Amino acid sequence: MKILLIEPPFNRLTGSFKRGYPYNLTCLASYVAKSGYSDIKIYDPDKKKQIYNINILDQRKLFQQYLGLVNDTHFEVWREIEETIESYSPDLVGITTMTSQYASAMRVATIAKKVNERCHVVMGGVHPTIQGDNVVKHPCVDFVVVGEGEKGFLQLLEMLNPAKHQKIKHIPGILFQNEKGEIVETPNSTFAESLDEFPVPDCKYLHSLNSYTPEDFGLMLTSRGCPYKCTFCSNVWLRKVRYLSLDRLLSDIKHFQTNYNVHQFMFKDDSFTVNRKRIMEFCKEVIANKMKFSWETSTRMDLIDLELLKTMRRAGCNRVSVGVESGSERMLKLFNKKLDRKKIITGAKILQESGLFWSAYFMCGLPDETVAEMEKTYKFMLELKPNYAGIGIYKPYPGTEIFELAKASNLVNDRVENDYFFKTNPVDYFFVNTNRRSLVMDSETYNSVTQDIIVKFGKYNSKPGNLWKRVKARQQLYVRDQKQFIRDLRRGMSLFSH
Repeated sequence: MKILLIEPPFNRLTGSFKRGYPYNLTCLASYVAKSGYSDIKIYDPDKKKQIYNINILDQRKLFQQYLGLVNDTHFEVWREIEETIESYSPDLVGITTMTSQYASAMRVATIAKKVNERCHVVMGGVHPTIQGDNVVKHPCVDFVVVGEGEKGFLQLLEMLNPAKHQKIKHIPGILFQNEKGEIVETPNSTFAESLDEFPVPDCKYLHSLNSYTPEDFGLMLTSRGCPYKCTFCSNVWLRKVRYLSLDRLLSDIKHFQTNYNVHQFMFKDDSFTVNRKRIMEFCKEVIANKMKFSWETSTRMDLIDLELLKTMRRAGCNRVSVGVESGSERMLKLFNKKLDRKKIITGAKILQESGLFWSAYFMCGLPDETVAEMEKTYKFMLELKPNYAGIGIYKPYPGTEIFELAKASNLVNDRVENDYFFKTNPVDYFFVNTNRRSLVMDSETYNSVTQDIIVKFGKYNSKPGNLWKRVKARQQLYVRDQKQFIRDLRRGMSLFSH
């Protein structure tokens, strides 16, 4: 069986920079290849044409461009996808998608069926996991795999043989329509207790391998799952944290250093330091073995201490990102992060003392958030003094507790048809009335206040001192990979080109 796994285009449609490679699809390909399904290609059309723009402050404008191009069937990327599918002639096309790129995913599915109507089309990822019953209604989608997809996808491949087709209903974590047009949803998918049972992601399956930089290949997950219950997060099915063993993690790092010349890794765990002992052991192994690489990661303000951060820095860590979310105590309680301003201030002081470059991420524009609370968030950011401050305007996504609160106030509705995503700017998804996003202020005030805070954050990040700290944090990377300095320079210039 020939399998083509596709990451639907998004960055080329918005004109924004994309870092990394299709990590989840590469994990999936490597896992099923162990069972003999080795005729696999992974295609990410975003990487064929490199874009350096990192100035993404005006999301409405970027997403409006996306909406226009996802509906433009003559746009170059759709021709490229059709040509790639025709050239590879797969028996199955697997597509992963988040909510924001779902229209693009449906476009890819339609192209796949246009090329070969007998080709099986399977969708997975965050959006199909949350709204699988809607996704599987699309005429060009045969199956949806929900949750952690490796095991369910492998079983599906084994059952696509007509002689075994009746057994598909017994595969955990699958949705499909039966002969009567009824949606069949099988029991919940099963998860691996240890990540060591999954092979190292094998990048040989990537289409246009030369389109990726060494830093792209540095994307890794050392664990899956998060024990916390933030109300803005939809990962409700991944509470239990599972890890790569340290031996396996160190082996994978050496593999990517040797085979892909990686000098900068990004560990994309939900909360990297949730197991402090494990991270200390990891750092000590890196130091003891004199492994030379830089890395960055994300964690929580209450999962750090000075000894840990200094040890991480000695082991090559050059950036830590944390979620602050808000400067309002009321909003912090609403987010259910179990963090208050006092704990956040303490964490910020520890980060400053560690000497690490650190980023703080914030959110505003929630349904009952006031103008004063948004202003508190901006002032709190200035008080914390992160080296980089990210700000996101609230977007309601099904599967989160906050969405249900907004739904109870008749602000949002998750029952939309598939064609809705071709007619709506992603920043407006699920709003009943796009001019009514707030329960406490009118549309004009809401738009003015949120745009103002976006501009303020942008100006803060563009200060020469903050840009220089970013360069300084990556200086060891630039010594090892001079080409990465040129790439970063081109990205940095985009901040001043709009």
